[in-house]
Formats: sequence, C-alpha cells, structure tokens
Amino acid sequence: MTEGLNQLKTLCAQIRRDIVRMVHACQSGHPGGSLGCTEFFCGALL
Repeated sequence: MTEGLNQLKTLCAQIRRDIVRMVHACQSGHPGGSLGCTEFFCGALL
C-alpha cells in the first residue's frame, strides 16, 4: 500500500476510537452516522 493510504487508514481508526469513547463518556447518543462518515471526511481532508 502507499504511504498516503496507510496514513488514511491510521487516521480513520483513531477517529473511530475517539467517536466511540466520546459517545460512551457522555452516556448518550448514537455513533452510527459518525462512524459511517469517517472514511468520507478523512479522504476529503487528505
């Protein structure tokens, strides 16, 4: 894989972890939409 693709995969994984941690910390919410959009927004920013 290319360097850019590896960076994208790492960034997406970190963002998904952060989403789950934040939703769990506030004990409210549904992470489905945020998790589903992660790759789209990461790709748009790279």
